[in-house]
Amino acid sequence: MDNRIIILPIADFWTYVGITIFFIVLILIFIFSYVYVKRSEIKDTRWSILLKFLLRHDLAVKEVEFIHEFYLSLEQQIQEEIITSTKRFHHLLNEHLLKSSTLDAEEKVNILEKLFPAAERFEEIRTLLDVMTGEVCAVEALSPNPESETQSPGQEPETGAKFMGAIVKKSPDELMISIDDFDPLVLGRNAPVGIYVYRPHIGGFLFHGTVRQPGPDFILFSFNGKIEQKSGHHLMAQIETPVLFKPWPMPAPGEKGYDHEISGNTYLFSDRALVFSPANEADIHFYLNRHEIWSVSAKLPGGYVFTCRGTIFPSKFYDKMFVFKFLDAGETSRNILFLDIKEHEPVSEHIA
Repeated sequence: MDNRIIILPIADFWTYVGITIFFIVLILIFIFSYVYVKRSEIKDTRWSILLKFLLRHDLAVKEVEFIHEFYLSLEQQIQEEIITSTKRFHHLLNEHLLKSSTLDAEEKVNILEKLFPAAERFEEIRTLLDVMTGEVCAVEALSPNPESETQSPGQEPETGAKFMGAIVKKSPDELMISIDDFDPLVLGRNAPVGIYVYRPHIGGFLFHGTVRQPGPDFILFSFNGKIEQKSGHHLMAQIETPVLFKPWPMPAPGEKGYDHEISGNTYLFSDRALVFSPANEADIHFYLNRHEIWSVSAKLPGGYVFTCRGTIFPSKFYDKMFVFKFLDAGETSRNILFLDIKEHEPVSEHIA
C-alpha cells in the first residue's frame, strides 16, 4: 500500500486579499443595516410622538390617516420640525389643507380647530359675537328660500359647494370672511350661505344668512338669526354589558402583542364613548403602553353587536374605570346605540 502525503494548498497574497475584502463587505453590510434600522426606529418614534398628539385632541381615524399621509409626504428635516414646533406644524398643515381635495371644507375646519383651537374656552355658540376673529370656518352654499330675494340668474352656485376661509371681522349681524383664491362670481350678492365653525368637545355650528357683498378673496356675510347645531348635545346612559378590546391593527398569531386583550364590563355608554371596568386591571396599563388604538366588541341590550376603533385612557370621574373614546363608529352603529341610550334614562354626557 502506497503511503500518500496530503499537501494543503498554500494561501498566496490574493487569497488574503479576497478574505480581507469578504470581511470588509460583511462589516459594511452590518453597519448599513444598523444605520437603516436606527433611522427606521427614529422615524417610527417621530410618528409615534405626533400620533399621541393627534389622539390627545380626539381626531377620528379618517383625520389621523389624512395627517399620516401628509406627514409621509414631508422631508425628514420637515418631519422633525413639526414634531418640535406646533407653530410650524400649524402653518404647514393649513397650507396642505387649503390645497387638498380629499376632505371637504367642514372636515378641514374640524381638524384645525381640534388641533389648534382659536377659542381658549370651549362654550356653546349662541350669537355671532361668540366666534373668534382669526378662526377658520367653512362657507357652504345653501338652497335658496323661494320667498326671499336670491342672487342674479346665471350666478347660482351648486347647493352644497363649500369653501374654507377665516373670520377676519365680526359684528352682531355680519362677518367678513377671507377665502384664498375666491372668485366673487361663484357666490353672488344675496346668495344663501351657511358659515360653519367648530368647537372641540361640543360640536359644529352653522350660521344661516346671505352674501351681502362678494369680493376678490372675501365675502361679507349677513346673518339672519338662525343657528343650527350640526353636532353636540351628547347623552349618556347606564348600560352594563360584557366588553372585549383587541389591539388594532391586530398582530399576527405568534407576533408580540397578539394575546393582549382587555375584557370587562361596560358601565356607561354615550354616542361617542363608553366607560368600563376591566377584569384584568393588573395588566391594562402594560397593554395600553404598547398599543395606541383598540377595537371594541360589545353586545347592546337590543342585541346589536357594537364595534369600532378607538383609544383607551383612565377615567377622571369614575374610580378604577376606563374610557374608550370612539374614533370611527359608523352612522348605523351610532344610530342603533343612540336608540338604546334613549331607552335607558339618558342624561347629559359627563365622560372624561
